[in-house]
Amino acid sequence: MEIIQDKEAVRGFVQQVLGCSCPEEVFDRIEYHRVRIGGETAAAMTVGGRLLLYLLPVEDASLLDSLLPRLVETGRLERDRRGLNRFRAVLVTAEKERILAAVASMTAATVGLDEKIHLHVVSRQEAPCKGENR
Repeated sequence: MEIIQDKEAVRGFVQQVLGCSCPEEVFDRIEYHRVRIGGETAAAMTVGGRLLLYLLPVEDASLLDSLLPRLVETGRLERDRRGLNRFRAVLVTAEKERILAAVASMTAATVGLDEKIHLHVVSRQEAPCKGENR
């Protein structure tokens, strides 16, 4: 999966789809990279030196038991190491309702009491991405 590196696409996704109230000036600096999560690759971006996002394609809900805790822990560690404010883990899928249902029971245990971590499930159409690079 590759993030479309377009400021307006990223701003729309972050503010409208994820509901983040980031100030406009943070979108002047967006950095992109990739992160290995188990055997998968997440597309990642840092917005304004404040917000870290990992976008991970997921179609098989049975993988979430092992994948989701790794995703959250890897993001938490990067967020803390880099001194960022928030981490948003975004699962991108063609099966949004099915993945949402699978994630619902896992969220509290995975995210814990860290109020600066948010977990989202979005459809492929909602994500500012193209293709799949796994």
